[in-house]
Amino acid sequence: MSGTEYRVVWYREGVGRKVKRFASLGSATRRKNLLGPQPWMAYDKNPNSLWCCDGYQCNCGGLTVMEFCKQERDLLPKVESVHIERRQVGEWLPHD
Repeated sequence: MSGTEYRVVWYREGVGRKVKRFASLGSATRRKNLLGPQPWMAYDKNPNSLWCCDGYQCNCGGLTVMEFCKQERDLLPKVESVHIERRQVGEWLPHD
């Protein structure tokens, strides 16, 4: 039994290289979208729709999805690049 393993590699300004491994391409693509220029694509939401509510139920401020993503992203160092890599994974062999 063998399969394919995916990993997302990204570089943040002043931080360096980060890597996260995934078993499926869909999961890797979601992470890449979260780190990319349009993170709302990972949530499958309209960027102009409300993130949570209109701001009166939970004190979220009635932010749109785009505003929420920008607010969260401003707290982190800028992502310089992000890409997906894949590899074939083989059989597990006994260790003697």
